[in-house]
Amino acid sequence: MSRPKVVDHRPPTGASGSTILGNSSSRKRAKTDSAMTRRSRKNGKLGLLLQMPIEIFTEVACYMELSDLLSLARTSLGLRQILMSKSSRRIWEAVRLTHGIPECPMDLSEPQYADLLFGKGCKFCLDARVKKTYFALRIRACKTCFEEQTLEQKQIDKEFMDAKRVFDPTMIPWVEAIYRNHLSKRFLASQVQKVMRKTEELSENPIELQGYITERQNFTRDVLKSVGPIEKWIRNAYWDKAHKNYQIMEERHLRDYGISVSMATTSTIALTRKTGNGNNS
Repeated sequence: MSRPKVVDHRPPTGASGSTILGNSSSRKRAKTDSAMTRRSRKNGKLGLLLQMPIEIFTEVACYMELSDLLSLARTSLGLRQILMSKSSRRIWEAVRLTHGIPECPMDLSEPQYADLLFGKGCKFCLDARVKKTYFALRIRACKTCFEEQTLEQKQIDKEFMDAKRVFDPTMIPWVEAIYRNHLSKRFLASQVQKVMRKTEELSENPIELQGYITERQNFTRDVLKSVGPIEKWIRNAYWDKAHKNYQIMEERHLRDYGISVSMATTSTIALTRKTGNGNNS
């Protein structure tokens, strides 16, 4: 008599839904734990900065670029609270002076100044790719937002004319920009509206109105005066970086041909001397 076959109704290993889900959950937990461990290690290292005396922190910060300090301020809430406080001003100043960056304008804080110089992203639409900065307007903006958020002088003249007032362009900072194929002065719309509201409020008090006009004129003069040194520093920094990158590329090419940098330098000096002697003769 033949023995009956025994059928195993248990699902094979890894075939059941519960087993697969269990394995998947385990993997997810492992990844989460790993990520949390990495974050805790990072926070632990950054936490050491929070425990430093301000003098030592300032000394360490002097070895950073201003852009690095700006990034550091955005890494954790603790560092942000420290670096964005008024007491941290000397840290920003020390880093700025170390790298020869022009004086911080009076209308900006040190972190705001650093963001204007090294930040990214349109102020209005927050497009992170935007780097175009209009220093006199204290904004970074994409082309579309710039055209939407600024006004030409003739547009402002019309606004003031409708309000039966005369627009004084010395009260608001401006930039020259090409708009519709012609170069024109453009003013930040929010600044124009602010000045219009204030002059309207003071229209019944000529003395206060004149004081406000003088204050705005001084503000505009200082803002426009600050632009020249900033743009000059930006240009110099750009060419310095380009020169360094070129040197690195040249050194890499020399190494590819098996020529050491010291050998190339010696050959260049010898050739220069020979050429100089030939010219003298």
